[in-house]
Amino acid sequence: MELKKSKDADLERKKFSWLALGGCSVLSLLLVSFVITSYDIKEIEETRKIKVGDELVEETIAPSTPPPPPPPPPPPPTTAVLEIVEDDEEIIELNLDMEIDDEEEIEDVNYEEEEEIYDAPIMTRAERMPVFPGECQQIANAKEQDQCTQGKIINFVQSNADYPEIAKENGFQGKVFLTFIVDENGNVGNVEILKGIHKSLDDSATKAVMKLPKFTPASQRGKPVKLKYTIPVNFKLR
Repeated sequence: MELKKSKDADLERKKFSWLALGGCSVLSLLLVSFVITSYDIKEIEETRKIKVGDELVEETIAPSTPPPPPPPPPPPPTTAVLEIVEDDEEIIELNLDMEIDDEEEIEDVNYEEEEEIYDAPIMTRAERMPVFPGECQQIANAKEQDQCTQGKIINFVQSNADYPEIAKENGFQGKVFLTFIVDENGNVGNVEILKGIHKSLDDSATKAVMKLPKFTPASQRGKPVKLKYTIPVNFKLR
């Protein structure tokens, strides 16, 4: 007797139907769960497991915060508007005319003229050179008078220059070159050392020059001028 399989008992024929039904059910459940469980993505924190030694530790990763929005642009600058307002007020004019009584005495104002300050130039040669007081003033010739004055200056300074002991003990000797000015009033000043030897000798020469008497000042075109002299002072050990 031949055995025949019933069509209702054949499971292979219904295999694809069951699979299709199961797939639809799974998709329906996923869709329902997605609709119900809607979360704000920004509030979800991720976790990851880190293995520390033999233990697993969960680390929470905070969601990244988006950068703040850029600040709003500054408002445009306000422009000042000059508004001209018409003024209806009456303008009062002042009459500054003053009447002068003919009988009233008017005092005269005297203005003193300011004295002109003459700044004499500093020269090295002039039409009339300074004159040493005394003998040189008696000479009429200008050139001879100048030669007399120069000789008197050298002799006076040389005789009034003391030789300091400290310079003698240390053997300092030589010539000190210096300049001085005879001003427009004939006074001697502005002594400067051009070439010195030692401070003690330089000071001695300076003091000797400052002892010079008052000169007849130099003149140029009839006006007194300042005149600069350059002289040597010789210090020599004997």
